[in-house]
Amino acid sequence: MSRNNLSNRTRTGNDPWTANHDFLNGLLGFSTSAASYHEVEETLKACGEKEEDLIALRSIVYGLGNTEAALDFLLHSDNRVAREAVLATPETKSGQFALLSRFFSGVDERVEELILRRLRTFEDVSEKAVQMLLESVDEEWKVLEFR
Repeated sequence: MSRNNLSNRTRTGNDPWTANHDFLNGLLGFSTSAASYHEVEETLKACGEKEEDLIALRSIVYGLGNTEAALDFLLHSDNRVAREAVLATPETKSGQFALLSRFFSGVDERVEELILRRLRTFEDVSEKAVQMLLESVDEEWKVLEFR
């Protein structure tokens, strides 16, 4: 493990697992702080970008719930982290766009199912999906016109 990851930074005494869990339990207890305080959001995002422990990373993404920073983890290579990011996606235009983009880029079946369930909570999602599809078709036509 890297010296920069959360597991190593939270170690106290001889039992790093207990220290890590204590930190993560504390994070879960304050899971809405990132949405309320930009400094918390920035700190969690920075920790998440360096974190190698997937359990800790999933907890960090959970802590980023309903923030724009959660969108950065939608493309994570581990599907469990990506699913947590789907659940943490804010109900904003940028959140809706990020989910639709991720869906159309091709994802694991379980992530796809969760994205579809999450998109049902947004207003006008079908209109935005059709708009994105039409824009991508327009881009394809532009490419073909230059040939």
